[in-house]
Amino acid sequence: MGKSVHWAAMVAGLTVAAAAGLTPASAQSRTTAGGTSVDLSEAMDCGAPPERPAALPDGERATAEDLRQARQQVSRYSKAVTAWLNCRDRRAKVVFTFMTDEQKERWNEDLDAIHTRRVAVEREMNQAIRTFNDRLEREQRGGTG
Repeated sequence: MGKSVHWAAMVAGLTVAAAAGLTPASAQSRTTAGGTSVDLSEAMDCGAPPERPAALPDGERATAEDLRQARQQVSRYSKAVTAWLNCRDRRAKVVFTFMTDEQKERWNEDLDAIHTRRVAVEREMNQAIRTFNDRLEREQRGGTG
């Protein structure tokens, strides 16, 4: 089963709590079957994960302005991922009570995948900057290779 199917199943499964009246609008806290009180204001919907920025520039051909703009996009993306992951952590405190071990495992796999994608984007950006800087050094020395 693909990640998107896992994601859709997770979202569908988590709506059970809302269908049971477990929404922040109906109450600020509920007591679980185990007697634990949960704060439902922490169970907000975090939305879809942030989208990866558009293709990053190639450092061999990019201008300094291209890299500056791409770096800003990557920074915004990284901050959005951090905010999304933090939201999901807050949501997990509530919804994990209602989830099976398999659902919890898929939840964590999805979060790990988002974090891994962010790290890959940041590394790609850093490589573009290194390539750009190497190109500038070559050009200053009067060579192209």
